[in-house]
Amino acid sequence: MSSRKYALLKFTFLAFILEAPLLIAYLWMMGNVSQARFNPRQMSEWLINYQGGFVRRGLVGEIILKISSVFPITTSIYAIVFWAFAAYVALFLVIYLKARIQDWSVLAVAILLQGGIFHMGSGGIFYIRKEGIFLVFFSILCLIYLNIQASSLRRRSIWIGLLTFLLLTISPLMVLMHEAYLFMGFPAAFLLLWIVQKENPDLGYLKKALIFLALEVVGLFVLCSMFHGDALQSQAIWDALPFQDRLFLSPTAPYTPLGPIDSVAWSLGQHLATIYGIFSTGGIFVWILFIPANGLALMYVLSRLETAKTSTAYVQFTRLALIGLLSSSAMFFIASDWGRWLAYLSNQTVLLMFILTQSQLAHSPEKNQALISIGRVLRYLNKSWILYLLIAYGLLFQMQECCVDYRHNLFPYDGYFQILVESLGIYWHF
Repeated sequence: MSSRKYALLKFTFLAFILEAPLLIAYLWMMGNVSQARFNPRQMSEWLINYQGGFVRRGLVGEIILKISSVFPITTSIYAIVFWAFAAYVALFLVIYLKARIQDWSVLAVAILLQGGIFHMGSGGIFYIRKEGIFLVFFSILCLIYLNIQASSLRRRSIWIGLLTFLLLTISPLMVLMHEAYLFMGFPAAFLLLWIVQKENPDLGYLKKALIFLALEVVGLFVLCSMFHGDALQSQAIWDALPFQDRLFLSPTAPYTPLGPIDSVAWSLGQHLATIYGIFSTGGIFVWILFIPANGLALMYVLSRLETAKTSTAYVQFTRLALIGLLSSSAMFFIASDWGRWLAYLSNQTVLLMFILTQSQLAHSPEKNQALISIGRVLRYLNKSWILYLLIAYGLLFQMQECCVDYRHNLFPYDGYFQILVESLGIYWHF
């Protein structure tokens, strides 16, 4: 095959795995809203509100409830999750291009890994959760960081000021949206600001910003933990929803709180107890596949990016990427939705590695011998057969969000095309 034909084949493949999920998501979410586009239990998480008093996770639900007289609740939720997904896809691509990576294998693996863009849009999963908003926020921070690196000294201070302002003002809102942000999105966002501070030591206010950011996010988390709700609040939250929406979400029991609204009062002990179910139901055997395989995909991307500029020297790229990865992994020890946590962690780590390619700190020499040894091992992953194995992994398997069903671990191509045809039919009808 000629180099021109091979380049065309790669471009076509990348265009398909990037654009097809976006098309599917649009046709599915923005079509006929008379039928539920995803599980009503998942949908109810977006509807936790403050009608029973202040409670954790209630910010978005309160906003949706306030505008429900103008926009139906289901329409609002579908629009939020789709446009958040579309924004993430756009930001992901812009970050990749602005980081000047120019490596089709990195882009393909990043899109196809379980929980990535391909599986989000094609399966209608992961992006329908509140973590989708976390990803959009972190993507914006990453884009600002790339602008910092590309700007003149004068403009750099403006971009740094904007990054700091957004972190200090939006991070608290993320906690009010879902307190798990402290364990999922905050560690990488904090790391990003710390990198900026290390690369710009002359800006003294950044150290104070780091301290204040940590205090306000942890403080709000403690506040949300204190107001985690009770049975009476759950009922008040549910009763505040219009009856037709309750009937739509739960036609057999419209007067009984559903899903996350009912479990908003759960204690930490109850969440921890769900992890036992992973082992007692045999679901752990599925995660023995998906967690190492996604880990291999991330390490392949790391090996490609880390050696892109420094083919021989060992730098702190690996150190910073691993810090971002490990510091955001706490949710695996708190609740059983391992697919959600793995999907978010994988996407966030990919974004972090993209921007580290432009980081001065990431390309400073590595002196720790253990990390140098890890770097040597990672370079053995930079093989074409591993690339093709990871592409096959992305195209053949489908990771679930939490509850494991062994029948659904392969990618449902029959359902994929059925959704496409049905969605196109709905689109044409309207």
